[in-house]
Amino acid sequence: MRIRIISAALVLGLLVCSNAQAEITLNFSSLGNTDPTKEGIQFNGSTDTFVFNHGSDNPFTTPDESNFAFSVTGSSTGRTGSNSAVFSLGDITGVYTIGSITPSGPKEVADVTGTGTFSITDASGNAFAADVSWIRIQTEGTGGTINAGGQLNLTNATYSGLNQDLQQLLTEVNALGGIATITFQFASAKTLTQLTTEDQNNTSYSGSVTTAVPVPPTLVMLGVGGAFAGVASLLRRRKGCRLTIGSL
Repeated sequence: MRIRIISAALVLGLLVCSNAQAEITLNFSSLGNTDPTKEGIQFNGSTDTFVFNHGSDNPFTTPDESNFAFSVTGSSTGRTGSNSAVFSLGDITGVYTIGSITPSGPKEVADVTGTGTFSITDASGNAFAADVSWIRIQTEGTGGTINAGGQLNLTNATYSGLNQDLQQLLTEVNALGGIATITFQFASAKTLTQLTTEDQNNTSYSGSVTTAVPVPPTLVMLGVGGAFAGVASLLRRRKGCRLTIGSL
């Protein structure tokens, strides 16, 4: 019985440690468009909406970039370290509505409603795809952030290809939850109020897609320590059992 209890504690400790793997992060940037009215993010003024436009086709690349919104520019992985998704092209579909705007010091903040699809396509044409919502938008000075606060906003991920980065992203999004954030900037300051009242505004953007922060090492140690503490408590309850660190 004692061996079974200790074994269970060790398994628990290993399970806690498995959650401490570093998450994957892919960075991306919008593709350029020869028509500035179709570049990057398009804020549609009085309709209080924004969309993500496709880039212009680049004849020097094999994929038709006019079918995509952004390119993956960097990869930081916790396990594979392959950088295999770099240069892959992606898309963001959907129409998103900016809600009531709240001033917060120099910032303007609003909730965002609407859902779409966030996708990244590998070299073989297989797409990682997930449902995406953007939750909150804010502007401050010349810059802005979509999914300000970095909340979980990617769900229902699918991918059937062999790209290692995208396989890892699929596994971690479905296990931990996915987080996509975007930043944008204008040449001169633009507030949310202006973006929802002026005529159409377009700008390029960059962003990242990652997974929920795994269990920090300190919590891992606490979890393992708690498991052994539980073992000690159980063994002390058994008549005549004495537990020491050495006995483990």
